[in-house]
Amino acid sequence: MKVTIKDIARKTGYSINTVARALHNKADVRPETTALIQAAAKEMGYVANALAGSLRSSKRHIIGVLLSADSSNPVFAEMIQGIETKARSLGYSIILINTEQDAQKQQTGIDILLSQQVDGMIIMPIADSGISNDLFLDLPCPFIFLGRNINGLESHSVMFDDRMGAHTAAMFFLERQIEKILFLGGPAHFCSSIDRRVGFLDAYTQREIPLDETLCFPTDGHMQSGYDAVHVALRQKLHFNAIITHNDLVAYGAMRALHDNHITVPEDVQIIGYDNLEISRFIYPRLTSIDTPRLTLGSMAAEELIHHIQDGAYEYKNILLKPQLIIGESTVNA
Repeated sequence: MKVTIKDIARKTGYSINTVARALHNKADVRPETTALIQAAAKEMGYVANALAGSLRSSKRHIIGVLLSADSSNPVFAEMIQGIETKARSLGYSIILINTEQDAQKQQTGIDILLSQQVDGMIIMPIADSGISNDLFLDLPCPFIFLGRNINGLESHSVMFDDRMGAHTAAMFFLERQIEKILFLGGPAHFCSSIDRRVGFLDAYTQREIPLDETLCFPTDGHMQSGYDAVHVALRQKLHFNAIITHNDLVAYGAMRALHDNHITVPEDVQIIGYDNLEISRFIYPRLTSIDTPRLTLGSMAAEELIHHIQDGAYEYKNILLKPQLIIGESTVNA
């Protein structure tokens, strides 16, 4: 059986990140720790990816960008723009690959980027708990996760504070005694969906208000899903006077469903989206939404990665960008 970095971490008692950095002779790991870890790796028969390591002989000023993204969602286009603009300003070009939430395409994408001898990678990993951390820890170059995290590798993530965002949206309503909120969450396996649900639930806990779980619906993050979820809630005769959605696209679908059922926004039902897309300013009524600074996210991810490329001792850290509520016309703001 192949020995993995996780196995070495378990044997030595060091973190996965420390083991990976020691095996790559990073300067920020103490020499005695590096020696201990490398000795354990040799004893266990660990074999590094020699081909990948050979690709690190020189820098090419190229960043690989590997996204598991829905290409129909403009959120991701803005993140890419932020990455490319910052990278270019620092003298780097990018190679972009979309894995479309497919594990095999993710592996193939990594192989392609390594064959192109990229200096580092910005990765939006697929949401699959079965993927081993070793896929990333064995990379011979620095890497940053964009907009998502991986358990055990949180320090590599640059992402939004989605708990805070959803908590802010929920508190807007709860502080106004609007308690029957239809929550249209995202795909259950996405970390953003999990964090937004936790933030939503935290608001109810903070206000000591019981949550009606029948008002929590999953969606796939698309307009049709928001439209269908509202129709289901109405057919079930669920009572709600507000809606919080996983993203603005789901909100657009929800608003159309309300309109088709002669329910007025915001007089009958108020609604808050998430992302504050540019098009939301032109929807009527103009959507109240949680703003996520996507250009900034992409820019910061590129800047962090380039710091790591240029300085092997630069410390990885989890970066959370704070979202904020942008008031539109889909809520009553008194």
